[in-house]
Amino acid sequence: MNQEIKAEWVAALRSGEFKQSSFRLHKVSALGEHTYCVMGVLAEIALRHGVVKTTTKSFPMDDGSYTVAYDDFYVYLPAHVLEWAELVTSIRGIQLSALNDDLELPFSVLADLIAKHL
Repeated sequence: MNQEIKAEWVAALRSGEFKQSSFRLHKVSALGEHTYCVMGVLAEIALRHGVVKTTTKSFPMDDGSYTVAYDDFYVYLPAHVLEWAELVTSIRGIQLSALNDDLELPFSVLADLIAKHL
């Protein structure tokens, strides 16, 4: 993984700026609360660097919540973001998304794993 991007990602995960969620890169509640999965935080960093060109509202729900798509991707990172970050999306064969979504590891633990293993 690109070490500068990794450092920025780990710092963002530890910062408290991003509230954690699962199964979508980025969700917005009916009250306007933004939540992210571990890969969604990287998508936001890519957006800030101009790697992601567009964000769109996707899957609006009856309650007013919706999912944010990055260059039309809302569950997985676009390939050009993975290439930019030089990212392999697993640690010892376990997908980062599974650690976030299925095991519900907090961002602080995910940050430690990313720092140590990627």
